[in-house]
Parts: sequence; structure tokens; C-alpha cells
Amino acid sequence: MTEALKERPTRAASLRLLLVDNSSMGNPQRESNSVILDGRHEYPLRERHDVSFSPMFDPEGMSVNSAETVRCEIRDIRGRILLLQKGARSKNSGMFEFPGGKIDKIRGSSSTLEEQRESVIREVLEETEIDISNVPVNKAGSSRYAFEVGGVFYERDVHYFQAQLSEGGYSIKVNQTMTAGGGSEDKHASFHWVTAEEFRELQRDGKIAANSIASIH
Repeated sequence: MTEALKERPTRAASLRLLLVDNSSMGNPQRESNSVILDGRHEYPLRERHDVSFSPMFDPEGMSVNSAETVRCEIRDIRGRILLLQKGARSKNSGMFEFPGGKIDKIRGSSSTLEEQRESVIREVLEETEIDISNVPVNKAGSSRYAFEVGGVFYERDVHYFQAQLSEGGYSIKVNQTMTAGGGSEDKHASFHWVTAEEFRELQRDGKIAANSIASIH
């Protein structure tokens, strides 16, 4: 693994999380000891999709920010996994995650599979300039996690997808999507292709963001 991947990420916010039941794909429901993130990152290794979180605190009286999101595990023809590393302006600076983001257009009370798929294709294109619309994009499962930052309670439903690239030669670019103010919307510093074992090592070291913490097999 490169030295860049081995560097310890910094954490601006203190997150307090508790592993709870799994809402996806029929895996056995389990509980775990609480994981305190306060400038440190101590995620235990878990099986895929056993990654749902709820807060160790009562959110009553807090401002609540809920959203459905998508993340995509992209592999190249060599089996390597694409990870994006969060930049200095992100509240999760230095952490690694799959490409993805919020589902902006939901017509009903919750997103449909088609809305999720459309969103993950769009988010991957915006964040990496890789077009996965012409390769199989399959849903792998869903999970939920929650955290608190600055008195705001955030709850996220994450829908995981997998895409297998059929050929090499992709030109990946990050931070190409700009906000109305001219800043980067994605706040990524770099991208990395990693092996499954390198992913598991990053996860053991607590360097994989909660939105992408599902194990790679």
C-alpha cells in the first residue's frame, strides 16, 4: 500500500455512533459495542451490509437532516476498487469513500430502485467522469447510519451498488462539479485504485467513511 494511503486522516467533527440492526439483504441482525470517533477512527471489520448505525444520544430537540444516498463500488478489469479521498475542506478530511451522493429527485415517500440507479450513474459521472451507464450496475444492499455534528442530527439511508468496468483507459478527474459560488461541490483531494486486501486494511485502520464501510469480498 502506498504511503499516501497509510497517512492518518484528521477529523474535525466528533461523531458518536452505535452499531445496530441491519436493514438490508437478510443478514443476521447483530449488535456491537459503541464506536467513539473523537479525532480517532476505530471501525471494527464487519461483513458486508452489517453497517447500520444509530446515535448514542437522544436527538430530541435537535435539528434533523435526513437523506437517501447512493454509493457505488467500482472495480476495474484487474479487480481493483475505486476510492475517493476527502479533501481538507470536508468534515471527514482524509477519509476514503466510494463515489456517490444524495438522491436529489424522489417522487414518493422513499426512493425507487430506478431512482437510485439513475442517481448513482449521475453521481459517479459527476465525481469521477466515469460513465457507468453502459455497464451492468447492480444493487448490493442498503444500510442506515446516523451522526451528530454541531447540534445537527444527520440520518442517512445508503443504497449500495456495484459496477464492473469492462475495459481500461478511464481518465478519472475529481472536483469537476462546481457550486454556484465557484467552489468544488465534491471536496475530494484524490482518487485511488486499491486491492480488496488494501480496502480491508483501510477499514481496519478506521479510514473508510461510514457511508462506505461495507466489507469488500
